[in-house]
Amino acid sequence: MNKIKAMTLLKVKNLLSSSNLLIIPIFSLLVTIGIDYITDGNSSLHFLALSYGVSFNTILGGILYGAYPMAEDKEKICYVR
Repeated sequence: MNKIKAMTLLKVKNLLSSSNLLIIPIFSLLVTIGIDYITDGNSSLHFLALSYGVSFNTILGGILYGAYPMAEDKEKICYVR
């Protein structure tokens, strides 16, 4: 149980310390607002903009939240050699 808690705290610390990963939710929110603005707030297209923003955040976040710490660790290893 202590190992799980330590790993979770390490992941949260890594996520909060990296400004690149904090930009992802902000960027998806701006994309959603931009699409909603372009479609002039049409009610049927409003749902499309919202679903696009949620999908964008989920997919991009899922890829980068998993890959970024591994790439950062690999970069540290390459610099040590």
